[in-house]
Amino acid sequence: MRRAEIKQRPVSDAQDELLQAALNWHQHSDGVYDLADQRLTDIQEHIQISANIADSWPPPFLLIGRKSTTAELFGSDFAKGVAGQPGVPDRTFENLVNARYRHVSESGEAAFDTVTCTIVPPNRPPVGVVYDRLILPSQFSDGSRTFSVFTVIQRKFAAVSPSSGDLLLHSTPTSRRH
Repeated sequence: MRRAEIKQRPVSDAQDELLQAALNWHQHSDGVYDLADQRLTDIQEHIQISANIADSWPPPFLLIGRKSTTAELFGSDFAKGVAGQPGVPDRTFENLVNARYRHVSESGEAAFDTVTCTIVPPNRPPVGVVYDRLILPSQFSDGSRTFSVFTVIQRKFAAVSPSSGDLLLHSTPTSRRH
């Protein structure tokens, strides 16, 4: 059985440069997308935007930035054709990590986590990752509610499946910003 470890952390722990830029954009814009805002322009290739619709879980994607972790892990073809897609192709992973979106939706507050899990992208070998995730409540100018998500991969691991079927992680640290 696959599992994910999600360590909830204070938003003030989000010290990576990308996460700080995302928080700066959110603070100055109240989370409203304005393409004329240079703060948004600087981070938009790393953003993952999902619709915040009460009865739609997992939240459907609206946009995945070409330099986002989701684009890296699931491929640029997935990222390009994502509009309306309810989550990533790895449904087990999606179900393990989407509870924090409900918290952000209900509280209206940002959430910051460190996630450790195994992802099984289509037509690729499983990969273990440790990443920091910042989920920001946001909206379009018409008031449509969204989630803006930024992730920074701390480590990637080779994931192997022993005879039990569980996926184990073997450490090969890397650090990448997305």
